[in-house]
Amino acid sequence: MNNAPYHSMLVNNYPKCNARKAEVQEWLKNQNINFLPFETLAELRERVNLLKPTFKKYELDEIASSMGHEVVRLPPYHCQYNPIELIWAQVKGEVAKNNSTFKMVDVERLTHEALDLVSKSDWEKCVKHAETIQDEDYQEILIDSVLEPVIITFQTDDSDFSNDEDIWTEQVKSGVYRFPFVFEVLSPGMIVAIRDSFGYSTEIKGCLFHFGQSIWCRVQKVGLAHEYTQNDEVKKTVRRICALALVPTGKIDECWSMIHAEAPVNENLMKLMDYFVDTYLNNDAC
Repeated sequence: MNNAPYHSMLVNNYPKCNARKAEVQEWLKNQNINFLPFETLAELRERVNLLKPTFKKYELDEIASSMGHEVVRLPPYHCQYNPIELIWAQVKGEVAKNNSTFKMVDVERLTHEALDLVSKSDWEKCVKHAETIQDEDYQEILIDSVLEPVIITFQTDDSDFSNDEDIWTEQVKSGVYRFPFVFEVLSPGMIVAIRDSFGYSTEIKGCLFHFGQSIWCRVQKVGLAHEYTQNDEVKKTVRRICALALVPTGKIDECWSMIHAEAPVNENLMKLMDYFVDTYLNNDAC
């Protein structure tokens, strides 16, 4: 089964990160969790986070389990492993072949007719094809699941580079790496660990998407989310901070000074800027 939102409804629907304070309080009351009326939204969210389980439980999985079935979920972005995609391709092909009027009424009729033509044999072929692809890609899926937090890019112009996946797999298992690495990471702690393990000559790059996420999480944590949506100057400053990742290294200090000088006077915004300085500008790991 794929990970569509309607397949992934949680058994316990926890408040989202953009939930209002009243909504979080109501949820905590329903869970019989005591809290003080003057607690901030950030403090209430901490209470919610403590209640979240390590592994997510989905309603559909629980229903299937109660009936003696197990739901196997597909890896993200691997729709080729789902046989229903091949069935839909067959149905759409039949509709396209017989559609001569291009009217919605006729398209609907042709769709029902094409679905009726799908046989048990068609399903068996599609399932077998999907299983074959899964078996062929098993090694890739295994490596992706182990190395998902870290993206490693090999320098293909290196003389020792090889396309042999068996060599790569053997080196990962043995801990012997023959290639120069480029790591794409974000956490300063991870940067220190990588340099300790692979040496200071290792090239490390940040991920723009996760960098933006870290800034937005801090915006929420310091209570700046509401002002971000209501105050254009605050929004512009936050976006400028995120855009610093695109500035050449030699220009960062100059641009940061301009951002700091033009930022509006706001206590929560100052907290965000202090976090940025301590984490990214003054951190020796970065």
